[in-house]
Amino acid sequence: MSSSYYQNQIERLEREIASYHKRIETDSRQKSAKQRQIDSARRSMTNTSSLSLLQSRQRQLNTYLSDLTKIESKISDYSAKVSANSSKLAELRIRFQKELASEQKKQFQLQEKLLRDLHEQLGKAVQLTSNPSSSTRVPDSNKK
Repeated sequence: MSSSYYQNQIERLEREIASYHKRIETDSRQKSAKQRQIDSARRSMTNTSSLSLLQSRQRQLNTYLSDLTKIESKISDYSAKVSANSSKLAELRIRFQKELASEQKKQFQLQEKLLRDLHEQLGKAVQLTSNPSSSTRVPDSNKK
């Protein structure tokens, strides 16, 4: 894989993790609001003397508790996904660093080869200019 592939995967996972953190934050606010509703419903139950009103408040309280459980479950799921993605992210970062090192090594080897080739060509050019031979002379076509 190329380093750009790993870089794209890292960025994608970072966006996902940020999205899960945002969802956790939103659901945590909902959880707090739901907890306040539960507390209010419990307080109103203590002040209720009518049986039908008490039963109604109990159903409302049960609904709030069910909602709270669902919210807590979502927060737990998001937290698990953050954890899983964080471990994947760490692994991808390691692979990315290795790939970068590999690409840099290949680039360095290519530069060394080009430098050796250039040095060799320069050496040949210096040899040709210091020792001109007959094979490198251009024949004079004007002589007959």
